[in-house]
Order: sequence, then structure tokens, then C-alpha cells
Amino acid sequence: MPKVIDHDEERQKLVITAAQHIADNGVLGFTLRDLARAHGVTKGHIQHYFSCKEVLLLGTVDYIETRFIKLMESNITDSFELTQYRLSQMLPMDKERSDLWRVKLAFSIFARDSVDIHKSILYWYQREHQVGTRLFRKAESKYCFHKDFNPGEAYRSLIVLVYGFGFTKNINPKLLPPSYQQSILNKAIDDLLL
Repeated sequence: MPKVIDHDEERQKLVITAAQHIADNGVLGFTLRDLARAHGVTKGHIQHYFSCKEVLLLGTVDYIETRFIKLMESNITDSFELTQYRLSQMLPMDKERSDLWRVKLAFSIFARDSVDIHKSILYWYQREHQVGTRLFRKAESKYCFHKDFNPGEAYRSLIVLVYGFGFTKNINPKLLPPSYQQSILNKAIDDLLL
């Protein structure tokens, strides 16, 4: 009797293996053969689930974005505290988040050669910026911000700081220990308040 395979589950496993392979080796030389070797299957098996490398990579970008979104989920109701929490959850403070950042940064470099990947990454950034801006706007009624406070610009500055941590942590892991990342982010957020 043939083995019964849950195709959605197998597709997800392939994406997870691709993400880990890219975190460890980068995306520029990544091939379907690399994934087949890492996952212990044939290239044909992968092509059964993903018609080409680009489709697999788009699935991997979606997976990385979904992981970040899951990390940022919270029951916090205060919009300012929720913003702090969400930004903190994006910091590359452990292996999982550092790996996610390595893949995200690899795709950011690769995006210049792929319109679809560029659009996907840009969409995630825009969506995240809208959520952060909306949370800051809600916080304005409860917190006292500097008079020149602009919710969109403030959130953009903070997300750029977090991206900088992700980039720096992957170049020199010892340069930004977790407590240092958190304290810099907290100071940047506190500086928005009067």
C-alpha cells in the first residue's frame, strides 16, 4: 500500500528545511538539489510541491514572515505596551530569531534580482509599519509624546533600529548581547515620551 502523505504538511516541512538551509548557508547559491540533500529527498520530490525555485523561495519568505507574526502575538491591550512588546519580539535575541533574521536579510539581498520576492518583503514591511503606526496613534490619547511626534516616522525609526540589530547580530553575534539590544530599544522608545 502506498505511503499516505499530507501534502500541506510536506510542503511546510520543505519550506522549514529551506529556511534553515538558507539561515546556515545563504540564498545566493541555493539550489533545489541543496534542499533535496538537506531534506533527504530527490529534486523531483521537491518539484512535485514547488514548480520552481522561485515558488519555493516565495513560500519560504511567507514562512519567515508568519514566524515573526506569531512571535509578536500577544494579549496586551495597551497599544504602547503592545508596540514595545512587538518590537522586542523581533529582536534577534536567541537562535530562532537570529536564524529568522539571517533568512530575512539573505532574502533582502536576493530581492533585488526577484520582483516577486521584493514585493513580498516590501508588503511585510508596509504591513508591519501600518500596524505600528496605528498602535502609536492609539497610544497618543493615553501617553504624552514630544510635540513633534509623528506616529509613522517614530515607528519607522524603531523598525529601522530593529533591522539594524538583526543585521549587526548576524555579522558579529557577540557585539549585541540580548540585554544590550533590549536596553537600546527601550531607551529609543522611552525617548518618544515627554
